[in-house]
Amino acid sequence: MPQTCWLILYIAFGCAAVPIVRRYGPLSIGNYALESQYDSDNGRANVMYRMLSPVVVCSAFILLASALATVFGLPLAADSWVSVLAYWLAMLVVKLCNRTMTQPVLAFVAEAVASCTVAALFGAYVVGPLAQGETDVLNSSGIALEVEVAFFGVLAQAISAAIVRRQYHIDISSASEPSLGYCVGYFGAYVSESKLFGYERKYAKLLPPRYRQDTLLRSIFFTVMSIEDYNRPAAYRILERVACKFGMAKTTGIMQQRSDEPLSDEESVTLAAGYVGRMWDAFLRAFARSGKGGYGPSAIRFGRDWYECDYEEVKEALLEFGADLYGDYCGSRVLDVRPVLERVIAFEEGYSYGLLPSTVLAVGEICARETNWLGDGEFYWANGHEVAAADASKIEESKRHLISLEHAAGAEVGDMCDAIRAGGGVVLSVKHVDGVLAEVAFSGDVLPPLGKWRLVGSGSSR
Repeated sequence: MPQTCWLILYIAFGCAAVPIVRRYGPLSIGNYALESQYDSDNGRANVMYRMLSPVVVCSAFILLASALATVFGLPLAADSWVSVLAYWLAMLVVKLCNRTMTQPVLAFVAEAVASCTVAALFGAYVVGPLAQGETDVLNSSGIALEVEVAFFGVLAQAISAAIVRRQYHIDISSASEPSLGYCVGYFGAYVSESKLFGYERKYAKLLPPRYRQDTLLRSIFFTVMSIEDYNRPAAYRILERVACKFGMAKTTGIMQQRSDEPLSDEESVTLAAGYVGRMWDAFLRAFARSGKGGYGPSAIRFGRDWYECDYEEVKEALLEFGADLYGDYCGSRVLDVRPVLERVIAFEEGYSYGLLPSTVLAVGEICARETNWLGDGEFYWANGHEVAAADASKIEESKRHLISLEHAAGAEVGDMCDAIRAGGGVVLSVKHVDGVLAEVAFSGDVLPPLGKWRLVGSGSSR
């Protein structure tokens, strides 16, 4: 009979917790609602509150009831997680009656199971011993608690992120025109100025000098960091490093770099610096070869190990095509990263008070193959397939030659350019589409051995 009384009492505790949780949620979390969307700015905090609050409230009721039972010499409580289960069943009834079940059923069940699991652990290791008068439990080692908190943070993030992604995919697949509203809200939650200052203080010193020279490169790096940090918060990364030791995770650290060994946040930043740098090289190369760059040395010009580009033009292109660039990192090109990117760029520009030079001049090999063909000097893309020397117009027409080869491979172009320079000539431009056609313009007094190449024009005969 006493056990039955406790069971009835537990159910009453669970039902009583519903209005208490609903009432005090707004005081502890801004814009709190039991039916809050997962992609709101406080999505994770809402999820964690919904799962933890019934455990806390029900445990408080049970400890109070246990204290009274001890005073009156009554048997103590049994499994306390039952009251939390009663809470979630009562919450389900409330949601169904009020038609406020806006979240997927699977998410609701996941929250309920997680909440009951934590309640069972809390009851076994804290509430139960306290009810028995064993206050030593409060002085126990904190390792178990730390792991539980980390696990709970990960679980809350996983539920929130999974539902946001599902909402986003449903949104773009069912609409006649894709809407990125979910994505914008999803990414807008974690690019606060204090967060960016924290990234700068902790990680900027790990980046190569090039990142200090190119504000836009630095901006895309910290944009990636912001997104990855949100997708894998600190609590998640703790468990991820443990999982990596057992081969259960391949990407670790704040930048989610792939490694057979678990990476610290700092180690992942060091690895990602090179990766993002190569992404940026590919983006600048694509910009220079596109009509967006306008063709010519004013947009982008480059040498063997440096480049100079118009800041505003490249910035505009980065904002327009940032999702595609981020796709090189995460493998998805449909996410709208522009709101994050805009805020990060504005933050980085603030270090120069917004008084930036009109061009960026930085270390980098954005067109390594082409500069190997042309040699030393300054170059630019004359069109989508032709790279030219900046001073080619200064060469006398009588000294110019043009040769071509159909179905030419890149190696054949390189060999011919080496032969031209070996004969004292200067390569002026190279037009090449791999396996289709190559045309090389050069100046010199002596023609190199042509072999399969055809002389198109030479001097005034061109």
